[in-house]
Amino acid sequence: MVTFLHISDLHLDRSFEGHMQPSADFLQKLNSANEVTLHRIGQIAIENQVDFILMTGDNFHQSTSSIRSQRLLHDFFTTLAENKIDVYLTFGNHDYYQPDRFWFDFPDNVHIWTSESIETYYHTLPNKEVVAISSFSYTQPWINENKALDFPRRKPQESHYHIGMYHGDVGQQVDTHRTQQYAPTRLSDLLSLNYDYWALGHIHVPTVLKNQPPIIYAGTPQGHNKKEQDVRGVLLVNLEKNKVTYQWQPVATVSYQTLTLSLDERMTKQKLLETLRLQITERLVSLEYATLLFLQIEIENEEASHEEWLEQIQADDVIEALQAEFPTLTILDIKRLSTNKRYDARLPLPLTVRDVSQNWDYIMTHKLKDLKKPLWYHRDFERLELGSMISIDEVEKQVLNRFEHAFSLQEDEHDYQKN
Repeated sequence: MVTFLHISDLHLDRSFEGHMQPSADFLQKLNSANEVTLHRIGQIAIENQVDFILMTGDNFHQSTSSIRSQRLLHDFFTTLAENKIDVYLTFGNHDYYQPDRFWFDFPDNVHIWTSESIETYYHTLPNKEVVAISSFSYTQPWINENKALDFPRRKPQESHYHIGMYHGDVGQQVDTHRTQQYAPTRLSDLLSLNYDYWALGHIHVPTVLKNQPPIIYAGTPQGHNKKEQDVRGVLLVNLEKNKVTYQWQPVATVSYQTLTLSLDERMTKQKLLETLRLQITERLVSLEYATLLFLQIEIENEEASHEEWLEQIQADDVIEALQAEFPTLTILDIKRLSTNKRYDARLPLPLTVRDVSQNWDYIMTHKLKDLKKPLWYHRDFERLELGSMISIDEVEKQVLNRFEHAFSLQEDEHDYQKN
């Protein structure tokens, strides 16, 4: 049996987004959050006597990482070396490999991939079984090729287990016409290699693409903004012949969450504040390992009579009062969600493209905000908003063009059937 940790997307240099005026104690804990998270990962590895750790890219948030972050990781590796634990590490699109950017040499227990060519390491277990580990690293921000096509097929005569590490987009199809991609590949390409486990990186949401064999995105172990709320930790994996078990181990020091409250005619200002305090207490108590909480509060309001004091609730002094009561809490925002009945009428689900086309003005007037919202949760939106020529208006225009094109095709097909 082989036991290992699967870690991806640490993003050590990334700042925690959202804190405005945290307390001094909160800020001190925030500054040491990455160090505490790494210490927790080391504890899990040592307590479970893992054979090695897989780190599948984007260990740093950028290719030029700070000396402080490099020192943290170096000390982490040194602790593992003292406990005879090896590390197999790749570089992703954020921390793509450049040899002259490191202040410290990697210890002997750390095995790294330094090129985009597929290479295989062989790890010998105490029982003399051999584990083959194949992977590659980024040396630039994008890789447009399907790297899975270059991986070697499993050869039972060479190893007892074969593990693949892959930092990139794994889906059902590969779009060869796109540029600036992240090593796009198909699930079928990975399955064809007959590996025992695929340790994936790049997608921050923990995702199991397949159970047998396991093809898994571990997800980021530590969220850094309000879009990264689905965080589970690192994967502890036990691999045997024809059997595998895995479990996420929480390691995040900081947790991002959303709290939604609904108001009705019976709600008073005092009752709302009491409910907020109770809900915040429950959230803090329920944290698995994290000690700091960033909270987005959303209030659904149906009563016009609440508007005036809701504005007072949103005021900074209310936020400051709650944060003073809960020192490990930072409130990102108190947001009002309008559920006024005049917006309750919904367009029936269109059965044809014609229905959508005829109601397009209504959709663009009343629903455009909802249509845009998913973009903020797309994993590539940060890249889009920083450097892309794509605008939201352009997205709207392209969607309309697609509907018009589909409508014309439907009309042509209808005319053809009549003839």
